[in-house]
Amino acid sequence: MFRVSIKGIYKTSEGALLLIQDDKGLWDLPGGGMESGESPQQTLIREMFEEMGLVPSLISEEPSLVFNFINPQGSPALNICYPINLERFDVQRSSECINYGFFTPEQRKNMPCYPNLRVIDQLTGDDLFDGESFGD
Repeated sequence: MFRVSIKGIYKTSEGALLLIQDDKGLWDLPGGGMESGESPQQTLIREMFEEMGLVPSLISEEPSLVFNFINPQGSPALNICYPINLERFDVQRSSECINYGFFTPEQRKNMPCYPNLRVIDQLTGDDLFDGESFGD
């Protein structure tokens, strides 16, 4: 059985991704586990509000990336990533978001992060979601 997580992709024009750091010190995309009966967009709105106190102003109708990987607990997981827009960044920190920032592929190489970020960088390289009309 796969744990399904819906992740938000916010990429700046410089190619930096919005990442959040949890209380374990690991970095990840905003978003999280889908609950029964939720749409991916509802999941992303709920998770980002719980984590950061933010609500995306726009979420793509279609995911840009879908992949599976092994999570830190050794279980299979599925990430479904949707481009998002954010109009504000008045972040309210939580245990799931003690810090946040924007990081380029080069900066992400040596960051302590969840395994899904390494998979994203391997699948997409420096051209992460080029051509999307999301982000700044």
